Amino acid sequence: MRPSLFFFGTLCHFPLLEQVLERAVSVQPARLDGQSAYWVAEQSFPTLQEGGAVEGVLLSDATEEDIARLDFYEGGFG
Repeated sequence: MRPSLFFFGTLCHFPLLEQVLERAVSVQPARLDGQSAYWVAEQSFPTLQEGGAVEGVLLSDATEEDIARLDFYEGGFG
């Protein structure tokens, strides 16, 4: 069974997500309760903090290759 991945922030922009994964994706709207998205001070990306809820998308057919590509992409943000 392939894992499901929740995306919020920049990776909700489908052209970016598809470029990172190098494939067409099919996602569905999703909500993560208990977390809120906040922009990192002086940065161009968000992070999660406890409380509230955050809207995003769910990719339910992630592959090992997808996860490796996402690790590489996110590695650039430290």
